[in-house]
Amino acid sequence: MSSSAGVKLEDSNLAGIGSSADKEARLAAAQSEKAFKNAGQKVGIEIWRVENKKATTSSGPKFGVKKWPKNDYGKFYNGDSFIVLSTYKDKESQKLHHDIYYWLGSQSSQDELGVAAYKTVELDDLLGGEPHEHRVTEGHESVQFRKLFAKPILILSGGVESGFNHVKPHEYTPRLLWVKGSKALNNVRVMQIQPTATLMNHGDCFILDTGMKLYQFNGSKSGMWEKEKARETSANIRSERNGKPSLEVLDDDGKDGHEFWDAIEGKASDITDESPPDAEVKPRQRALFRCSDKSGKVLFSKVAQGALKKNMLQSKDVFIVDAGIEIFVWVGKHASKKERQQAMPQLEKFMKETGIDHFTPVSKVIEGSRSEPATFLEAFNGIGANGKESEFTSTANSCCVVS
Repeated sequence: MSSSAGVKLEDSNLAGIGSSADKEARLAAAQSEKAFKNAGQKVGIEIWRVENKKATTSSGPKFGVKKWPKNDYGKFYNGDSFIVLSTYKDKESQKLHHDIYYWLGSQSSQDELGVAAYKTVELDDLLGGEPHEHRVTEGHESVQFRKLFAKPILILSGGVESGFNHVKPHEYTPRLLWVKGSKALNNVRVMQIQPTATLMNHGDCFILDTGMKLYQFNGSKSGMWEKEKARETSANIRSERNGKPSLEVLDDDGKDGHEFWDAIEGKASDITDESPPDAEVKPRQRALFRCSDKSGKVLFSKVAQGALKKNMLQSKDVFIVDAGIEIFVWVGKHASKKERQQAMPQLEKFMKETGIDHFTPVSKVIEGSRSEPATFLEAFNGIGANGKESEFTSTANSCCVVS
């Protein structure tokens, strides 16, 4: 699971993280990032997109963040990465609290993934280090994240630049939207897919957007909740275009001959029977890693594997708690600044090096914080990932070194 070879960072724009110059640059950036001005001062959500500032440095493209239009809140592109700040007020103290989510599109570049984490740390610093941080991947958004939006989240293909290239109605390239989820799980989302019948199924709903006409296809086995969310999504699209597009609702009767089938590839008989299941995180044996800069470099080393005990955590360091199906970055109250700042940004390479599924949810937990997630506490119940009590194995194998 771990490697003694370490993770090389020279192939990314994050190679300089941790140097003295980087410390000074990080503080200056956090204070001077215009896009973050007045962030987190009011209850509600704010969103920024990671973007290429179209400038280059000796190490490659220069990235930053840009405020996302409020009209597009809940709309994401799989070729981009976003930062979402949720500000809410404590009912008793009336104090403002914050959760920061960085959402990673499946087609985002490695640089964008790293910058999203890096900028999240900057925003966290500006808010006094109090926020909880959460890493969110496309298609695996948590209920907590989805509840931030009044509408089902919409995931479109490509990057935002391509999405903002407006075209005339008769030049519009049809796009197919897949409405998938259930009311019970509160996980309805809308994703753009290739307009191909083989990607459709009888268990979900689909919206074919041809520019000036929308077709809502209700799978014969789809639920009322999915149909309602498809109707809501169609209504939102029409509203964005001032009500000009028309809407036709189609039943799944298995017959060809309709203009719907002329606009996509394939025919009615190509549709599969059931909705494919979402990819799930494969349960792993629980493990604990220490993130320490005692040697002068930030080093991730395995402390234990199997049944974990909470007293293994030490305030002087940052720890990666692999709970089997979820990861927590636990920040000790006496951890160094370098440890606190580098733990989240380096997770991408840490997860890749240790073979952890990319879409595994990740959250930051601060020692002594106002709340600790139940799944975090359960990681220390003395039970292994197989549901049986087991002894932990202590080891000092390093798996990631950051200069």
